[in-house]
Amino acid sequence: MDFLTAQFKFLTPTLLKVSKATIWQIIGKIVTASTTLVVLGLISRSYGEAGIGIFTLTVAYLSFFYLAADLGFNATALLSLDKNPEIASRLLSFRLVWSLGLIILANLLAQVLPIGNRLFTESVMIGSATILFSSFAATANLIFQNKLRFDQSVVASVASSLYTIPVFIYLIGLGVEVKYLLLAPLSGWVVNTMITYALVNKFYQFHFLKPDLSYVSSLLKTNWPITLTLLLNLVYFRIDAFILTSVKGVEDVGVYNLSYQIFQALLVVPTFVMNGFYPLLVADYKESFQKFSTNLVKVVIGLFFISFIGTILTLILAPLVISLLAGESFGASVSVLQMLSLSFPAFFVSAVLMWALLILKKQKIMAGIYAFGLTVNIVLNLILIPHYSYMGAAMVTVLSEYLILILQVVVLLKTLLHSRQNSV
Repeated sequence: MDFLTAQFKFLTPTLLKVSKATIWQIIGKIVTASTTLVVLGLISRSYGEAGIGIFTLTVAYLSFFYLAADLGFNATALLSLDKNPEIASRLLSFRLVWSLGLIILANLLAQVLPIGNRLFTESVMIGSATILFSSFAATANLIFQNKLRFDQSVVASVASSLYTIPVFIYLIGLGVEVKYLLLAPLSGWVVNTMITYALVNKFYQFHFLKPDLSYVSSLLKTNWPITLTLLLNLVYFRIDAFILTSVKGVEDVGVYNLSYQIFQALLVVPTFVMNGFYPLLVADYKESFQKFSTNLVKVVIGLFFISFIGTILTLILAPLVISLLAGESFGASVSVLQMLSLSFPAFFVSAVLMWALLILKKQKIMAGIYAFGLTVNIVLNLILIPHYSYMGAAMVTVLSEYLILILQVVVLLKTLLHSRQNSV
């Protein structure tokens, strides 16, 4: 019996698995988020609002391509992985080739975006190679999720995050242009890939196959609503930074993104919970509708309580956190962070409901919800950002997420009531 099992032996086997998986991820996130905040503090103090604006905008831009490389295929592939482990290699082979095309696309798009900043396009050129490494990590996580061994991916992410700190310090000490700071996360991804490869081999040995487009096509036919939902979610999640840059400039996006990075670090909690809970909810749904409903309500209540506490603490501690992290020159980021924290309950609960709707086979409706949310988000950003800058972007983030939550709740309640009537 390992340490975590001993501490949580009073839980049921199902909750024990979820608790261990979630706790390992939280431990990893505490370390990686802490290193991210240290790095943001170093860049903020050394390069100012414009520097942190360019760096965080580049990272946000590349995150679109990480998701494009992933395509959300893990959720579908996980359902048949036990019967056909070869799926993992087929998926990896496609993602590696696909990522090379995405690297080219990322650089071409950076040239035509209405940002007009040389440092941004050159930063993308340096950092775009990380797309390739992210595709391997995404596929390895399929194996770790299947085995509920998130401790393995945590080891890789923690080691690579800690490695990047001295690299950042060295580069900042040299006084390099901000674009060269992207060499630090690039080298961190290399370290992450090396460690992940060594760890995943204990469960499955990847081998490169000729990309099977028929398999990818079959996945896409089944998975396209999920893929579209994730892409729409990410676009509406971060489109504000690009509108803000185009309308107000990199200094304002620096103020906004500093707060957003802190805010975003806390949003991984529901993701971690659902990484462990999703396979179990699938099993519950197959076994009993009542069991599925009961466990879904429990996780929603638990995450809502956590999110409420998170909002209160952020409202109180935001001035101290921003001051310690970036200094007095980023005082405007305090109000932004406090505003963003009001959306914690919506973000936490909607993360659960999204996967519940997936299990209930409401993928197309879910995609429609996020498409509508994205439309409203863009319209509101275009209206409010010219007048209120980063505070306008923060307000739109809050309003958009509660809109998504309301629509999800309406669809879920109708589906659950219909399913319950059919089961009687």
